[in-house]
Amino acid sequence: MTISSVSSATGHGCAPATPPPVAGTLVQPEATAHVVFINEVLTNPGSIWNCSEEGTKSASNDAWVELYNPQNQAFDLYTVHSSFDTGPNTTRAYFPAGAAIPAHGFLVIFPTASLPEPFFPADGSFTLRLLIGDTLVDQVTLIPLVSDTSYSRMPDGGSTWVVTDTPTIDASNVPPTPTSKPTRTPKPFSVKTDSQKSSTQGKAGTLDGATTDISNQPVGTQPTWNSLSVPTPMSSASETTQSNTSNSAPPGTNTGDLPRKVLLTSLAAASLLALLWGSRFFTRAKKLPENPTEAALNQGNDEFSEETANMPIMPDDHSLTDRK
Repeated sequence: MTISSVSSATGHGCAPATPPPVAGTLVQPEATAHVVFINEVLTNPGSIWNCSEEGTKSASNDAWVELYNPQNQAFDLYTVHSSFDTGPNTTRAYFPAGAAIPAHGFLVIFPTASLPEPFFPADGSFTLRLLIGDTLVDQVTLIPLVSDTSYSRMPDGGSTWVVTDTPTIDASNVPPTPTSKPTRTPKPFSVKTDSQKSSTQGKAGTLDGATTDISNQPVGTQPTWNSLSVPTPMSSASETTQSNTSNSAPPGTNTGDLPRKVLLTSLAAASLLALLWGSRFFTRAKKLPENPTEAALNQGNDEFSEETANMPIMPDDHSLTDRK
């Protein structure tokens, strides 16, 4: 298992100079074509790609080659004397001790780091070969590349090569596509036949598919339709009696007296209102000032009565005759 790439100070990934250990059982690969692929190459480093050189200013030894293992088995590439060269009878760059590649994984090699002189030709145009022992396994013809650009297969192990300014050291050349969260599809309801119901008798289903034994619980049976008792229709005589009873008026109720009762109630209310209005009019009439003519006559009668009371009493003729 390879160590995941970490971000360097320059803002891109890097890989360790010493190959990381691979978990599991390692086998020696057969020296056959494309057992392992040259997957990506960066020949003109302009920044630090070797994680062990972070903090230094020199990137001359940071040219790298990435391998891809398409097999289901991890390989030990060191013990089989794997190496790179740039053609027949050229200098070989052997893999460092412990070099191994996981199944469907990647391995990054810095060829120049183990050599006293630059490994790649200065013009940048050459053929890079991968060998296991003396057997050619894979090769690619490079083109001149600008600083920090790589030449890579698309997809991993594919036959198409592209130039990219975003190298993916020690990682897949194809970015992973986001997967949408699966949605749960409700199961359609189905109607069970009598045979299916009998086969599932004694068990109750749950939402998650589990079943619960309900064989000890009482189980009811539904009678068939032809055995159900249906109410018999009523006789015509009882229907006629019920109809006459429902349509007859309640006893003691005479609907012809209703207009007369309404008329009497209206007359009583009108009489009560007339009495109230007359009492109010009579009360107000008593509070009005008296008639001027009647008041003058009453005053004259009072004055005449007072003058009559003040006149001297004269004896009548019979009294004088008697006195004589």
